Amino acid sequence: MKILITYYSFTGNTKKVAQALEKFLKDRGNDVDIQRLLPENESRDFFIQAKQAFLKADVNLKPPIIFDLSGYDLI
Repeated sequence: MKILITYYSFTGNTKKVAQALEKFLKDRGNDVDIQRLLPENESRDFFIQAKQAFLKADVNLKPPIIFDLSGYDLI
């Protein structure tokens, strides 16, 4: 099965989970790609991040590397 894991991680915790999931799926014979989503600009300040989350502010993302999703069985 061809699987794409896409994630966003500010502190690196979600990245670790995505990598663990990637290993788990690959160990079971799946073809897995991993794609990190990156914001165009992001404050490293926790309080600014918290304010944006509280206000449910939209975040502009950089274009992802993988554009064609048609080849994936699971995303």
